[in-house]
Amino acid sequence: MSFYKESIKILLELKKSKPNYNLGKHIATAMDTSNANDLWGVSDKELCKELTNYQAELDMDILHHDDDIENIIMDGKNLYKTGFDEYED
Repeated sequence: MSFYKESIKILLELKKSKPNYNLGKHIATAMDTSNANDLWGVSDKELCKELTNYQAELDMDILHHDDDIENIIMDGKNLYKTGFDEYED
């Protein structure tokens, strides 16, 4: 399959898995780390590679509830209070 067709296939898969994201958001986010300002010069191969990496990152992303995130933040703020007593002189 050509890189062009593979890119289209990935974009269609992304539309199914993330229907609330628009095409521009997918492409802009995928290309954020490289050539974001020069999309005219991006080859089909490079776009396909970036979309593949982006899709893999989205697939690995785990959704967290707001309560979980708040607990993580609070645990981080209280980190100095736990576990360091054994290292004191």
